[in-house]
Amino acid sequence: MSIEKSVVYCVPEKPLVQIVQGGFSKRIIVIAACTSAEEIDKAFLEKILAAVGLDFYKDTLFAAALPSRLIGLGEFMRKEHPQAILVFGANLFDLGLNINIPKYQPTKFYTSYFLVADTLPEIAVSKEKKSLLWNALKKMFTPQNI
Repeated sequence: MSIEKSVVYCVPEKPLVQIVQGGFSKRIIVIAACTSAEEIDKAFLEKILAAVGLDFYKDTLFAAALPSRLIGLGEFMRKEHPQAILVFGANLFDLGLNINIPKYQPTKFYTSYFLVADTLPEIAVSKEKKSLLWNALKKMFTPQNI
């Protein structure tokens, strides 16, 4: 048996639990892409979450997705069963998930609702992207979903 054009390799991942902050009381994960952890506009993120009744520090786990650090989200999902995962600008493949979810379309995958959006800086300067995000969050955080 010959395996042509197929390559098996191991991608080093950093477990999500080692790179997060927050209380996780509402079982929400927030991941934001950035070039350095210090550049995240947490005030803007707090405002986004507060609009749907979430406290950034109590209700969520937050991870900054740096380009050089792959996050093992799949294992965390299997163990902790988060209700929702909000991804701002990060590639799901880099989070250990081989799925394609359209931006601003809340989608249930495994046991979690996913919302994939543009980066926080892109949303901050675009009225259209803010509107898309707001509509998606309202849909996602209706009582029958979460």
